[in-house]
Amino acid sequence: MFKQIHKDSLYYGFPVTILATQSIDGKDNISPISSSWTLNNHVVLGISLEGQAYKNILITKEATINVADSKIWANIERIARTTGKSHIDRNKKMMGYQYCSDKFQLGGFTKIPSATVKTAAIRECPIRIEVAIENIAPQDDFAIIICKIKSIFVDTSILCDNNHIDVTKWQPLLYQFRSYTTTSASLGQNFRFEEYLDATKPDN
Repeated sequence: MFKQIHKDSLYYGFPVTILATQSIDGKDNISPISSSWTLNNHVVLGISLEGQAYKNILITKEATINVADSKIWANIERIARTTGKSHIDRNKKMMGYQYCSDKFQLGGFTKIPSATVKTAAIRECPIRIEVAIENIAPQDDFAIIICKIKSIFVDTSILCDNNHIDVTKWQPLLYQFRSYTTTSASLGQNFRFEEYLDATKPDN
């Protein structure tokens, strides 16, 4: 039996990333987001129109997508209710958002330079994707951002060789119905699986 339900937001399970953007005066901003997907050499993001990230992207047309692992969920939650905009929109005020001038410090993140974009990267995130913005499509209160991947950097601790990730060492942080979780077991691989899986570890 199925029952129809009604929800304002349906976060059935998404990877958590920290979007780094830069303002026109060179100030770095980071924003946790959970709406993204990839296809070949593109990443599609969904972000709020009310945040500093959207304002920055409109101007600079580039960003760094820092893909979080399960170890830093508490750091991300510390900055979850903050905004880089000194003027907070009414909707965000009602949700309890507060202005933060340095989210890197508040979250305990280490700022490092990116290689192909001006926006900063986060040392604590094992995967970072440096992107150029190709298309911005505003909706009612959010925008769909299409990004072209310029470069990908992966922490060597989760690599098995120069180009492949050991998925047994990679525990991505997931946002599932507004709860932080992660992968706990491999159930099997798609026929196009190209990464590395330690055969000595059980699949389930």
